[in-house]
Amino acid sequence: MLTRPKSTIHEPIEDNPQTDEATPVNKPETKTETLPDISADGECGEDSWWILEENELTISGSGTMEAYKYDFDNDTCDAPWFEYRDAISSVRIQGIVNIGEYSFYRCKNLLTVEISDSVETIGEHAFSNCTAFTDITIPDSVTQIGSYAFSNCTALTGIIIPDSVAQIDTGAFSHCTALTGITIPNGVAEIAWYAFSDCTALTSVTIPDSVLQIGSFAFSNCTALAAIEIPDSVMRIHSQAFSGCSSLESVNVPLRTSLADDAFDDTTAITQEFQSLT
Repeated sequence: MLTRPKSTIHEPIEDNPQTDEATPVNKPETKTETLPDISADGECGEDSWWILEENELTISGSGTMEAYKYDFDNDTCDAPWFEYRDAISSVRIQGIVNIGEYSFYRCKNLLTVEISDSVETIGEHAFSNCTAFTDITIPDSVTQIGSYAFSNCTALTGIIIPDSVAQIDTGAFSHCTALTGITIPNGVAEIAWYAFSDCTALTSVTIPDSVLQIGSFAFSNCTALAAIEIPDSVMRIHSQAFSGCSSLESVNVPLRTSLADDAFDDTTAITQEFQSLT
């Protein structure tokens, strides 16, 4: 039996209650944050260049981006614009064939992303922890979305994944806590480990007939999900795939599907109709 890694939860710190008689207090004015205007540029891979002007980062060229690395011990990344990440509100990607690993990791003020139809792969952690943008359009040139590519994009409410995408890797959309609906592309054979785990606002999931397996923890802790249809094509639902989906009331699972004993742990009702679980 697989065990889900435990998260550390920090309780909110409450302000001390006011004990004196009410006294007029002059509160500081709330100011809108102004992003610094930084200009910088350079190379970012084979036949690939970047330029940052007026808070817009443009990646252009005809080649491939570097696969960047994040040093968690020192909280640094070797992407050349990482030191300017808080100044980036817009990203435009033109001409290149991939988006490198950790390219825009923790760009917390990133609001808009434009990806050209030259891009074929989105690398691991490419947009993870970008907590401001609410939607993104993935062009139909993309065939693979890497591990944790959009994890912890907590403002993301909707995304359309084109049918050109055949591979959605581990944790690709995990912890997208505002995401309400997802349609798996018709071509994906496996929904990977943790792919949509902890998407706590998710209420709608459409799984196509191309899917053969649903990986461990794939939809775990999707606490708003009340119903899901499993197509007849699915041969295996792995350990804790839907564990912690506390609102889940209706599941139809084909008789031919191999179902892990704990696939629906901590859910309120399960049946199997052709095995129908309710």
